[in-house]
Amino acid sequence: RSGLIGFSGDWAARDAHVVFLGDYMDRGPDGVGVVRFVRKLEGQSAAAGGRVTALLGNHEVMLLAFIIIMPPEAAPLNLPGGVLQGT
Repeated sequence: RSGLIGFSGDWAARDAHVVFLGDYMDRGPDGVGVVRFVRKLEGQSAAAGGRVTALLGNHEVMLLAFIIIMPPEAAPLNLPGGVLQGT
């Protein structure tokens, strides 16, 4: 056990710097939940004097490109863990 995250799923690494390498989407049943978890750890780490860096992988880049070019009338995009509506 690394001791970076406690059994409760909260930040336990004090002043450590943890880097997440991307590809959070499409790697399991809850990609949206993974992004929420990493964002939660970002806030908790900062409060404890640590740091979380979340890099974008090619899956996030492709999703962002799709969102940017998706026309407003496009059907909702079903993602693991959530649905993205057209803008």
